[in-house]
Amino acid sequence: MFTLLFIFLYILLSLVLSTLVMPLPINDDGAMRYGAMPWATIILLIVNVAVFTLWQAPDILRYIQATTTAAENAALVDVEAKFDFYSSAAATVRDATGIGAWVTFTGMFMHGSFSHLVGNMIFLWAFGRRVEDACGTWRFLLFYVFAGMVSKVAYYTLVDSDVGSVGASGAISGLMGAYMILFPGQRIRCLWVGLAPFRWIFVAITRVFGSDRFTNGFFISLPAILVLIAYLGTDLFATVETARTREMVGTTNYIAHAFGFFAAISIFLYVRKDLLARYLAGRRL
Repeated sequence: MFTLLFIFLYILLSLVLSTLVMPLPINDDGAMRYGAMPWATIILLIVNVAVFTLWQAPDILRYIQATTTAAENAALVDVEAKFDFYSSAAATVRDATGIGAWVTFTGMFMHGSFSHLVGNMIFLWAFGRRVEDACGTWRFLLFYVFAGMVSKVAYYTLVDSDVGSVGASGAISGLMGAYMILFPGQRIRCLWVGLAPFRWIFVAITRVFGSDRFTNGFFISLPAILVLIAYLGTDLFATVETARTREMVGTTNYIAHAFGFFAAISIFLYVRKDLLARYLAGRRL
């Protein structure tokens, strides 16, 4: 119980610290046009959380809580076995184990850590519901899987590594790209702790002159396109370096991010027909 509490507090602190520099997208400000409940987005959230907490986490917790070297090694073997079998194309080729090309699908629903899972799920919720509204439930799921598999294939093709690719970030990058294409003028609500002190000063000054138009706090509504460009910009150097050297830069799968984002070009194959007509006519979605 203490370990779980520590992990929760660690993740919470990590998220807050990350917002000292970059805004963290929390929710889209726009209204749903076709339906109030983003069922596919919710299902994806549940599946991702369930796979990690019920299937991966027990072995990871066993490794974290191990009190002897033997127990630690035994737990590590179980953790790595699942990664190799369900997310590593190299293990399939080298050891004739695993599930072959299906790792491009199963790897999307596995995560490397609690913080990895939480971060991805926040972005899935922030950008997924409006894209789902634009596509409809089933077409949205197809697009999500397509973007995720494209990102995995790109990783296994361009990066020379025995390490498997896990995480939903490639598919979520596809959602971010689709959001940028479909809703370039939309605003998104973000948590940005680093900006808060400056906003408080600005609000105090404006209120001296009798204006209460602006509010202070840790949340701010920002143009979505600026937020997305900022995140793409932070990945740019590492993505180019990974493609040039065919080696991972750190532990983040930048190639998967980039190609998941490029997969968003296909979003017009998945959107509703009437929405596509409005888009081509230059009307606001």
